[in-house]
Amino acid sequence: MISAAEFKVRAECDPLDVDCDGFIDDMELSITPSKITFSVSDTAQITITDGTAPYSVISNDTGVAKVVGDNFDDGNFEVKGIAEGTTTISITDSENKIGEVEVDEVETDDNEENGDEVEDEDEEEVVDEE
Repeated sequence: MISAAEFKVRAECDPLDVDCDGFIDDMELSITPSKITFSVSDTAQITITDGTAPYSVISNDTGVAKVVGDNFDDGNFEVKGIAEGTTTISITDSENKIGEVEVDEVETDDNEENGDEVEDEDEEEVVDEE
């Protein structure tokens, strides 16, 4: 149990001084990568390298990029491109540390969009000579 005097001191701490030691605590999560660019329907793997589970992971525009799954306690998650555009993935841990992943541009692969097949440049062209 804490004393009334200690309670008063803790109540007067800066909200960013989580442990009330007189120093502003680092409230940012380390996330790798912090910025992604990919095509529609592609996925990118994101890793939270610090913080305390459980994590909340939310796409600020699910029409552009969607977070895959709903359990991120291991610090890993995937983001899937849905449509062209830009958005941010917001992450919060159980201690209210925050982080973001910038989805720079989700691009449409023009060949896939038009239904065209993409030729493999390494394939040799077979010519039928008669």
